Amino acid sequence: MNANWGYQWSPASPLFSNPCSDSYPGSRAFEAVETQLVADYLKATPNNVRAFVDVHSYGQLYAETLMEAGLGVARALKAIHGTVYQAGQACDLIYRMAGDAIDWSYATAGIEWSYSAELRDTGTYGFLLPGSLIRPSAEEITAGLVYLARFILTLESPS
Repeated sequence: MNANWGYQWSPASPLFSNPCSDSYPGSRAFEAVETQLVADYLKATPNNVRAFVDVHSYGQLYAETLMEAGLGVARALKAIHGTVYQAGQACDLIYRMAGDAIDWSYATAGIEWSYSAELRDTGTYGFLLPGSLIRPSAEEITAGLVYLARFILTLESPS
């Protein structure tokens, strides 16, 4: 579903053309019911959504457009259990892909604070994270989201 958003969506390249691939973008934009419903919600609530975080199953990355916030989130994630997360722009940390959620939320829904977070791990377990690692992963992303919310609130609050 990551590449199934309508902003600059394009059909699968040969690299991602297998419908069973983790990176398959679908046969058309918003083919996945989940992406369509989230897009509909975001379009129906203009100016009420201040941030959008597209959470992924694994990779231990925090990709964003404002580096200061991203680095702070990565520090907040690490502070919980010592797990190291990389921060940076998604196209530099993973790969370039048309039709992704953060590009759509920023360019189409107008959400300035659009991010992508890749949770534990770095590929050992992939999408099948052992139960013993789920709670620590949730604790880390919660700390990161709280940090991001406070960061945004501090910047956007009138002095």
